[in-house]
Amino acid sequence: MSTEIDFSWIRGFFRISPEGAEEPMLELPGTDLLDGSKLLPALEAAGRIVRATGLELPASFAGLTLCNLCAVSLIVKRTRSFSGRNDTLWKSCLRSRSVQP
Repeated sequence: MSTEIDFSWIRGFFRISPEGAEEPMLELPGTDLLDGSKLLPALEAAGRIVRATGLELPASFAGLTLCNLCAVSLIVKRTRSFSGRNDTLWKSCLRSRSVQP
């Protein structure tokens, strides 16, 4: 059974879509997140884009992005496993910041 997921609310809450951003400010393969020699220049470049005074702000953006990806992954898996349910349940769970069946 195939389940189509409405990504409009995921785009709205998490700024994530299957298509990706049209013009991303910075791209980095996920494997490079584990390589400090590649991650540091990316964080520094991101910091220059947002005029950060240190690495704290770009690091927090990266952390928030990873958290959002994990949350969306869990939501999509749950939505597919409960394919007969309405996605209104997931929207209300997001508003309360907890995901429960």
